[in-house]
Amino acid sequence: MAGLNGGIFNTELPHTKIGVTYAGERLNHINGTPRENFVPPVLVNLLDTRLSRFNDPILEVGYEKLNKIINAHTNDSLHRSAGQRASQTGL
Repeated sequence: MAGLNGGIFNTELPHTKIGVTYAGERLNHINGTPRENFVPPVLVNLLDTRLSRFNDPILEVGYEKLNKIINAHTNDSLHRSAGQRASQTGL
């Protein structure tokens, strides 16, 4: 699937025997958006010079985003647990 723009097919021209590759299908996101118009929820600016120190800036940005989500969830859980303990002890 060259360029991820759709399914790729091969054929041979009958008279010249020249091989030809062509796109025959479009790819869409599950919500129906054409693949070439899809914008992910987390964008990574590969031109950002701060990311140049990483071998895989996309992985690093994803890892950072995931850590923020996990930490926010952990903090929410800790606050809820502390609140439940306080209500049980009458604080």
